[in-house]
This record gives sequence, C-alpha cells and structure tokens, in this order.
Amino acid sequence: MQRHERHSPPQQGSPNGSPSNKQPTWSSLLIVIIPLALVFIAAPILHTLIEHWLKKRKHDADSENIELKNKIIKEITYEQLQIENKRKNIGGAIQIFQQLNNLNDKLQRETHTEEGRKRLEILEKLQEELKESVDKGTKEKSKKLGEKKSTQKPENLE
Repeated sequence: MQRHERHSPPQQGSPNGSPSNKQPTWSSLLIVIIPLALVFIAAPILHTLIEHWLKKRKHDADSENIELKNKIIKEITYEQLQIENKRKNIGGAIQIFQQLNNLNDKLQRETHTEEGRKRLEILEKLQEELKESVDKGTKEKSKKLGEKKSTQKPENLE
C-alpha cells in the first residue's frame, strides 16, 4: 500500500519556507511617524508664522500711510494758516491805509489852523512809517521765501 503524504506548499515570506511573523521595528515606525508629524505639526506653525508676518507688514504699511497723511495735512494746514495770516495782515494794512486817508482828507480841510497842520504832519509821518513797515515786512517775507526755496532739494526730473 502506498501512503499518500501530504505535502504542503512552502509558505511565502521567508526564504526557508517557514511562516513570517515579523513585527514592525521601531526604526520602521519612526520612518513613518516623523514625516507625518512634520506635515501635521510644522505646516500649521509655518502657516501661522507667515500669516503673522503678512499682518505685521500690512500694519507697518498702514502706519506709514497714516503718518504720511498726517504730515501732508499738517503741511496743508500750516500753509493755509500762512495764507490766511497774510490775507488778514494785508486786509488790516488796507483798512489802516483807508482810515489814514480819510483822516488825511479831513485834516487837509482844516489846514488853516496850526493845530490842523500839526495833525496833518503827524498823520503823514504815520503813513510813511506804515508804508516802511509794510515794505520791510514784504521784503523780509520774500527773503525768507527765497531762502526756503534755495534750501529745498530740487526734485528729480525723470
């Protein structure tokens, strides 16, 4: 009688045909875990840092913009005040000249008395002093403007 022996085919996974019951080692686990940790931990941190940097740049740009606007407003306000002051000074000088001319006309009618002649002389001296002070003021202002223009840097013409 022949005996039938059952031969099982060799199992795959091992060179000698024995079954493979290998468990993953720590080094193979670290190879998988470290990249995953980098992706899931470092990416949000990197995103937060970039977002913070962008917000800071925007804040700095906004601050600079506000500073420039304030500087322009101050310059415009200062120039407007200078213009208004000039107008008031000119208006005041014109008003004084008109009053002096009115007084001059009245006093010329009264030149037949000695007191009227003295008043007329005083009035003429006042008119001359006023003209000199106005002329002196305009000359000083024009000199200041000339100095201011000469000290300013010329703009690049491109």
